[in-house]
Amino acid sequence: MAEWDLSQKVIPYLDRHLAFPLLAYLTETGLFPAEDVQAAQYELARKTNMVDFAVNLFEAVYPGKEIPAGEFHSPTGDLEGGRKG
Repeated sequence: MAEWDLSQKVIPYLDRHLAFPLLAYLTETGLFPAEDVQAAQYELARKTNMVDFAVNLFEAVYPGKEIPAGEFHSPTGDLEGGRKG
C-alpha cells in the first residue's frame, strides 16, 4: 500500500503545521517505520515556534542525547537550551 501513498508528494506543498496531523496518521497506519516518521516530525518542528513539541520530539528521536543549547528558540526570542526539572 505504500506504493500508492501520496504523502511524500503532498507534504512539501503544505504549511508545516498542517503536515503534523498527516504524519501522525502515517504513524498510526504503520505504512512507514515510526522512527522515520518521528524524525520527519522533528525536522519540521525544529523550524517552528513549537518549542515544547520540538523538544519532546528531539528526546524521542535521540534518546539519551543532551538537547543542543542553541537549537530551539522560544516565541519570545529567548534561547531554549532544554527543560529544567
